[in-house]
Amino acid sequence: MTPLPDSVRIIATTPPRWLVAAETALLLAAPFVYWRMPHDFGSDGYLRLEATRYLAHGELLETPYSLMMSIVALPVYLFGDILAQFNVFVLFSGLAAWAAILWRHVPVTILRRAALIVLACSMFGHHSQSFFGEVLTAMCVTVGLALIVIRHATLGHSELP
Repeated sequence: MTPLPDSVRIIATTPPRWLVAAETALLLAAPFVYWRMPHDFGSDGYLRLEATRYLAHGELLETPYSLMMSIVALPVYLFGDILAQFNVFVLFSGLAAWAAILWRHVPVTILRRAALIVLACSMFGHHSQSFFGEVLTAMCVTVGLALIVIRHATLGHSELP
């Protein structure tokens, strides 16, 4: 792990083994729980689904929403029914990328607990159940910010410009 400057050093004690095991078990169970939740295409998710269908046939549908979600989900559309779980895949892929980026720079305890907070105490429980665009946007921003922070940390900068 890269040492942190004194101004941002985190003083943390080693958590008990049972707590590490419980947090890890919750993180390993989370994808299965999210996958088994009911999924649908309600609200603006239905419009994004229609835009994806049109794109699959080489046409554009005029919608008030960005086509980015439909473009990214287009390969998954070919698999049919799993398109409803697209946001679950995006969420856990984004969290895995975020953790991989920060792995050497942030204590594992902090990463584990932050991921648990994101999964249990945020909008993602609801937004991953439909074809909403917020999950893709939030994960892209999360991974992008982690990359910016690490890039600056590896270049020796202590703060963002």
